[in-house]
Amino acid sequence: MELLHKDATDTISPKRIVREVEKRLWKQIEPHTHSDFYYSVITYSDWLQDFNNPRWDFYNLTSVRKTHRMLRRMLKEAFKVDYIYMFPERHSPDEEHYYEALSLPAKKGCINPEFQIGNIKGKGRFHTNIIMSSIKDERITNPNSKCRKLFKMFDNNLIPINQKKYNSIDNLRFDLINACCKQPDWVNERQLNAVKTQVLERPSDVRRVLHYCMKECYNNGTDFTEVVDFDNSDFNKLDK
Repeated sequence: MELLHKDATDTISPKRIVREVEKRLWKQIEPHTHSDFYYSVITYSDWLQDFNNPRWDFYNLTSVRKTHRMLRRMLKEAFKVDYIYMFPERHSPDEEHYYEALSLPAKKGCINPEFQIGNIKGKGRFHTNIIMSSIKDERITNPNSKCRKLFKMFDNNLIPINQKKYNSIDNLRFDLINACCKQPDWVNERQLNAVKTQVLERPSDVRRVLHYCMKECYNNGTDFTEVVDFDNSDFNKLDK
């Protein structure tokens, strides 16, 4: 099925096509938003873990998608997440305050102002936005072997997770999601805020984040197949 039917004499604007794509993606996500969603942003390190060798493959979309495949598998194995949606995004040439683009207020259930501030060093470098469905409490309180391994990793303040005292299972869940996303070589475990995760409590928050993830299509005319990683997401593919 085509996204939009077009007669020979019709001209369809690129933004109209993007709006239709976004509408169809949301139609697939919306039925699952009856419980909390999570939004993670992953910044890839300029250097390998040993800090001796710079790396440049985070500029290559094919390489980014290979890391997406690994991330998706790790999240599914550790938390049994039902739905994961991956969106590679190129950095802008100038630092950008992402919460302003999202227009989300800084209060409970919304994106915090400090959540996504671009760490931008060169045009064309990728980072990854991940939207995922709820993770059951029992996956945290009664972890499987893949999840137990994450307790030995560090939180974003470089404190071992298994040495912290948590008064909220949600805070522990955030740290474990972040730790899981730091496992690929591209992400430096000891880099502060390499991964940031936020809860999305309302469907409207999920929809705003989805809209934000499509911004390259709206602003730069990028093809939606480069912005949505269908191969590593739980979307049904859309015909172009």
